[in-house]
Parts: sequence; structure tokens; C-alpha cells
Amino acid sequence: MSDHQKITDRIMAAVGGAKNVKTLNHCATRLRFTLADKTQFDIQRLEQMPEVLSAVNSGDESQVVIGANVTKYYAEITKNYHIREAGDGTKPSADHEKNILKRVLNAIVSIMAPIITVLIAGGMFKVVIAILALFGLDPKGVPYLTLSFMADAAFYFLPFMLAVSAAKKFNTNTYLAMMMAGVLLHPNFTAMVAAGKPIALFGAPIRLASYGGSVIPIILIVWFMSYVERFAEKIAPTIIKTMLKPLLVALITAPVALIVIGPIGSLLGDGLYTAVTFINQHTPWLVPTVVGAFTPLLVMVGMHVSLLPLATLSITRFGSETIMGPGMLASNIAQAGAAAAIAFREKQARGRQIALSASVTALSGITEPALYGVTLKYKRALTCVMVSGGLAGLFAGLTGLVRYSFGSPGIFTLPVFIGNNPANFRNALFTVAIAFGLTFNIYAKTKVV
Repeated sequence: MSDHQKITDRIMAAVGGAKNVKTLNHCATRLRFTLADKTQFDIQRLEQMPEVLSAVNSGDESQVVIGANVTKYYAEITKNYHIREAGDGTKPSADHEKNILKRVLNAIVSIMAPIITVLIAGGMFKVVIAILALFGLDPKGVPYLTLSFMADAAFYFLPFMLAVSAAKKFNTNTYLAMMMAGVLLHPNFTAMVAAGKPIALFGAPIRLASYGGSVIPIILIVWFMSYVERFAEKIAPTIIKTMLKPLLVALITAPVALIVIGPIGSLLGDGLYTAVTFINQHTPWLVPTVVGAFTPLLVMVGMHVSLLPLATLSITRFGSETIMGPGMLASNIAQAGAAAAIAFREKQARGRQIALSASVTALSGITEPALYGVTLKYKRALTCVMVSGGLAGLFAGLTGLVRYSFGSPGIFTLPVFIGNNPANFRNALFTVAIAFGLTFNIYAKTKVV
């Protein structure tokens, strides 16, 4: 039996066994379980494992924080345990949270977390193209244009990926959900929108909206479709259910998607776009400061992913974003600075090694090892991180720092700040220096109590 299998067996035992697991997903650092009985989620037992950084209940998810090796453990669990795949459409997804806002945020986190890898892939692809352009690649040439549409695919076809993720969250048919994404992005419909002439379906007007790269419309459509599918399951006679059920789902959902839900989602997106524009114009320092200060708290409850739809909307509309990148760059580097200061002051070799390793990991944009393994265990360290992250975020906001594509904010993804404005990358470097230097110096000079 491999070491990974032994560890995953212990993890599965601590979450109540395979029978207690309804669904399992993962993001960059966490195993995200949806459990039938959350009382069996043994946080104390999980946190006693050296391989587990932390365990937390967040909404309807029970999360096990692993770190950069999460994909290995996820693969081991899916290989050795039969965990039912969400999306059969026969049962509603359970969410016992009564607070509507919390339910919405929990749904956003559950849906967005699995696609972070794709956004990072597309974002870093764009970084490579930007670097090649700096070295002379012709922006009008075929190689540049070809590479560009390859990278853009991650964003333009985002509704397809969200359809899959939302189908799992809302426990409905994955392939019918992808069909609905296809309705939104079909070339014929896109051509009608581009033509700009009014279109209607049996007299019902269809809003001329472009859904490429959109987030909200497809999530709302798949949510609606989950109820349509359960309705079709109930009324379709057994003898013809195989044909009638999918027909009813498509026949009802597709027109409603184009006539009602898609436009509502598009209008909500426009509203968020207006709000982001207002903030950027009047208080550009506010969001990076708040995000820089409070990212550690958002990470602790697993809600940092809830900012992703706004960041995605901003990049697709503006070509850049200030919602996540600048503030999280400040916070992540501040975590690295605190862990480095702790390594500098730590007298025990083991503690020094752990802190130094966590500092390097945080510099690369993954902060959970530093947060759970170091700064939470030392008095005043987390306070230093939040203060320094907020101040570095304030600098980023005042200088107008923006991020042009996705990538976990850290020193290895600094090229995501390279754009048309040469000062932007310089401001990113200053943000890194402020965040690391402030935290290191503040904590290094703090009296140990």
C-alpha cells in the first residue's frame, strides 16, 4: 500500500467514509467534500495528520486543506473509492443553510473552485504571449493571432466549463447543461447578435447579448434547468422517459434561457460592470486595500474564490482587473514576509525549516502552508500580515495597479501584471517589496510574548 493511499484512507475515515461522501471536488489546495452527515467530519482528527494543514466547514462544503499536493490525494481517493458523481438530476442538491446570501456565496464558491485551473492556464498562456511580444513577436502576424485565440478559448468558452461545474452543484444532467451553454454560444446566435437586428421567438423578444466569457447567465440557467429536469422526471411516463425527459428539458430550458434568464443574467453582469467601473473611477484604492488586509480571513473560511466571478467579469470587459490580483499579491507576499521573519527568529531547526519552506510557497502564490502552518501559530504574526497586506494593497490601489490575466498572485506569476503601461509592472514590484519588507521588519522587531 502506497503512502498516499494510507493517508487518503485516514482522510476518508475522518470524513465518515465513502458512504458519507455525496460529492468531491478540489481546487488548488483543498479537497472539497459535500457530506451527507457533516457531524461525521472530524476536524480534530484531520488536523492531527501531518499532511493536512487545516480542516474547515464552509457552507455546505467540508474542506480539507492539503496544499500543493492536493491533486495527488484527490486522484488517489477517486481511484480507490466509489463516490457518486453529482449530476443525475433525480434529487435536489441539499443545502440546509437558511441565509440566502450565504447560500449564494456557497454556490459561487462550489461552482468556481473547480475551474480555477483553467483560468490560470489561460491567464499564464496570455503571459507567455505578452513576453513573446516584448521580444518581437508581431501582434498582427499569424503566430501571434493563433496563440491568442488558443489562450482566449479558456475565457470565451467559460460558460461550457461553468455549465459542468454548476450541473454538479445543482445535481442535474451535465451534458444537457453543456447543451445550454452551446445555445448561448452558437455561431448562428452570435452572428444574429453581431448583426444588431431585433430577433424574437414566436413574438417573444430575445435580447442581443454576447455570452462569451460570461459567468452569471449560465449559472442561473443550469439552476433553472435542475428544476425542469426534476419536473420532467416526475411527469414523463416510464415507457418513453428516455426520449421524453431530455426533450422536455431542452424544449423548456433553451427558449427560457434566451428569452428570460440569459438577459437577466446579462443585466446583472452589466450592473456589476457599472459598480466595478464606479469603484475604479472614484475609489480605486479601496478594493486592493480591503482585499490585501482581509484575504487571510477569506482563505480561512474558503470564501476567497467568491471574488472570482467579479474578477472574471472585469477581465472580459476591461481586459484587466483590480478585484483580486493587486490585493492578493500584497497579502500573499505579506504571508511570505511573516513566515521568513519567523524562520529568522526561530531557534529550533524544525520550526525554522517549516517557516522557511512556507515562506517560499507563499512567494509562489500558495499561502495555506504559511497561514495554517506558521502565522496562525505565532502571536501577532497574522496581525502583521493583515496590516502589511492592507498597506501594500493601498499602495497598489493608489498607483492604479491592475492584473491582465489570471494566475495565483506571487513572484512567479508577476508577468500577469505586464501590459501596455510599463509602470504597471514596476508598481507590482514595489507592491511585492512593500508587502514583504513591511511584514518582515514589523514582525522581526515585535517583542515575543
